[in-house]
Formats: sequence, C-alpha cells, structure tokens
Amino acid sequence: MSGKKRPSMANAVGNVAVMAQTNAGTDARMVQVSTISVIPRHNPRYSRMEETPELTEHDLADILPSIRDQGVLSPLLLRPNPHAAPGHYELVAGHRRLRAAILVGLTQVPVHIREIADSDLLKVAITENNARQKPDPYNNDLAVLEQISATTGVPLEQIPSYLNRLRNGTEEDVHHVGETLASMGLGALETWARTRSRILMLSQEEVAAVRAGQLSLKASLQLTYLKDNPQRAQILRQAVEGAWSAEQVRAHVQTLTKPSRSASRPSLDDLKSRLTPEKLEDLNDVKRQQVERQLAKLIALLDS
Repeated sequence: MSGKKRPSMANAVGNVAVMAQTNAGTDARMVQVSTISVIPRHNPRYSRMEETPELTEHDLADILPSIRDQGVLSPLLLRPNPHAAPGHYELVAGHRRLRAAILVGLTQVPVHIREIADSDLLKVAITENNARQKPDPYNNDLAVLEQISATTGVPLEQIPSYLNRLRNGTEEDVHHVGETLASMGLGALETWARTRSRILMLSQEEVAAVRAGQLSLKASLQLTYLKDNPQRAQILRQAVEGAWSAEQVRAHVQTLTKPSRSASRPSLDDLKSRLTPEKLEDLNDVKRQQVERQLAKLIALLDS
C-alpha cells in the first residue's frame, strides 16, 4: 500500500464550508475558454471508472438555445490548474455549460475561481450540480460510493460488504463514514449498507434502463435480490415494457425468491453455501453468537 495519506472522510465528503463556496460571492469574472481544462473522470454525472463522454448538441438541447441567445448566465466554478502556467484553470463544476459555450462559439465565459483541494473536488461538484437541477440519484450515489472507496482504500466492489460490517459493528469506523454521511444529509449508514450501496450490484442492462429513464432506481434495486437467477433479465424487460413501479417489481421478485411451502428441506450443500467465513464476518456479535450456539448443538447432536 502506498505511504500517501488518504484524506479523511470528513474532508472528502463533508466539509460544508468548502461546499458553500460553490455559490458564494459575486466575484465572477470572464476568462478565455481556451484556458480551461476538464479534469479526467471528475464529472459526478458519470462514474469515475468511465471516460466522460463528449456531449453533443442533442445532449445539450435544453440549454443551447439560451446560451446561444444570452451567453452563459450562471458562472462556472474553476480552480487554478496546478499543472499549467498561471492564468490556466481546471473545471470543477459546469461541464455542460462549458461544452455548450464551445458549441455555440463563445470564446469567454463567466467563472468563479476558488482554491479547492483534490479531496474536495467531487463534493463541491455534486453540491453545485444539485443546487442547479434535480439530482441524478444513480450517479450521485455512485459518486458517494466511489469517494468512500477512495477515502478508505476499500475496492469499490467490496463497499457493500464493508458498509455492512460498519453497520453491524464488526469493523471500526475509523474513517467516520457514518458520521460524515449523516452530517451531509445523505442518510444513515444503515440505509447505505442495506439499500443504496446495492447500485453496485446492478447489471449493465439495469443501469442503462435507469439512465434512460425506463425504470426508476428504486425499482431497479429490487432486481438485485434475484442475484444470479436466470429470470432476472426477463423481469427487467417486463418491468421496462410495463413501466412497473418499485412495488410491482418487488412483488415479482418475491415470487421467485420466497420458497414455496412444498419446497424441500434445507440440504447440507445449502448449509455449506451459507456458512462461509465471509458471511460469518458480516454478522453482528449477537447473530454470530447465536450461530455458534446452534452449531454447538448440531455438533452435540451428531456426536450423541
């Protein structure tokens, strides 16, 4: 592991004072578009695991007419570019406005310039985006989970299990994840562990349906309970075609996941698949003790 010290969770996600800089003051000024660089994989509208796509006129149809007629009215947020000469900047928030300005041929745009640390970039961008328009729940939640991963050093795909360990008290919250989420108004740690982190379990097709507005995020999360069920893709298609609500998706999922009364009794293989070190580690102290007592009874029964 690198010796470089990671920023605290509070600094990375929860510094309200820094976030307030997004809309602070009236010190906007004009700068040349050519002096502004886009930070790779920074835009919170997209996963940091993907390259930010180059927006087209179709993507910006909602703001292009206004910017073409009146220019950019809401200043972009920049910071000095640490990799370039003075007078050059990096874009912190305002990717769509900058791209629209370029498409209509503007050479200058109004901006606010702030000194913003790397650890605060994502937080500031999310706050500024949400202040301007209706938040995108999928990308916002993904951005928060990616920030938790970057701050704690836990691989992104292991974040759901990590959050459950924090929730159960089987791992100490040394990065103050729960405290920071609550202080930011992002909800309780338990909610992220039980529900919101499940976006990492969505298939590519399910994510595409959510991003296209064909299925709500809440409805899509119900599909994750099907895990590797071969009917999962079929349920997704039916949900999209029927414009199912989350409650409708949940009802169909439950018909596939709840065992019928005529189902066979649990087998030894079923017990082996459930009794893994990873699953025991995710249990809280009370449940682990209960499992240990039941195992002791089982062993005593088999030995009698």
